[in-house]
Amino acid sequence: MRYEHTNRLGCGDVGRRVTVRSRTADGFMTDAVGVLEECDDRSFVIRTKRGDLIRVERALVVAAKTIPDAPGRPGSRGATGADDTGADDTGAGPV
Repeated sequence: MRYEHTNRLGCGDVGRRVTVRSRTADGFMTDAVGVLEECDDRSFVIRTKRGDLIRVERALVVAAKTIPDAPGRPGSRGATGADDTGADDTGAGPV
């Protein structure tokens, strides 16, 4: 299968959520999804949702682009107990 190389990432995208598809040493493809932490003329460094840092050499990139922020999990309230409205369990809003 042939892939058209599409790299829409640059160092101006540091801090944004990205997906990068690259070739592995054995000829397969792999995807890295996370926040672009570092960028230079030779590689991208991506922090995954687990906190791992993955370095992808630009020469191996097949496709790369920015993507929307990850959606929140339904019913998830985070560590503070507040939902998206800023209300806590008592129904009070932010102080």
